[in-house]
Amino acid sequence: MADLQYAALLALLVPACAMDLWRHRIPNYLSYPGLLVGLALGLLLGGLAGLGNHVLGLFAAAIPLYVMFLGGSLGGGDVKLMAAVGAITGFPSALNALFASILVGGFCAALILIWQGRLLGLAQYTLGHMRYRAGWSNLPPDPPAARRDAFPFGVAIALGTLLAVPAPSLLTTG
Repeated sequence: MADLQYAALLALLVPACAMDLWRHRIPNYLSYPGLLVGLALGLLLGGLAGLGNHVLGLFAAAIPLYVMFLGGSLGGGDVKLMAAVGAITGFPSALNALFASILVGGFCAALILIWQGRLLGLAQYTLGHMRYRAGWSNLPPDPPAARRDAFPFGVAIALGTLLAVPAPSLLTTG
């Protein structure tokens, strides 16, 4: 990945992460320019083939999160941020960033459940539901009390992307 692409990623992810942590919102004025910069970089670095690669990265990164958005699991800002990451990184790096972001998000969610003391109850419910579906129990388990906690998934996108996308070498050879 070119130094320019990595700089664009940092310029997008650092403020998006901060905004999501403090305001639980990723503003469009970060995501939309990130999309445009990513597509422009694709065109600049690879011509029309590069642009196509970055468009593919945009959609490959955004569509899975858009499905989660439709289900109510994520906000629209998370989808647009991931789309901008895909536009900047191109394909297949966008998939690496997407999968790493989902893994980081799952890890953070598990830590939050442990911190809140809810992981054991959720595991018991899951096992009880599996026993019921398998026919080993006559009654379905009572679900745990519903809670709708907001998790700033933009943080997981930033961390996952930076873990999955290699930084350019700071050392120059000459």
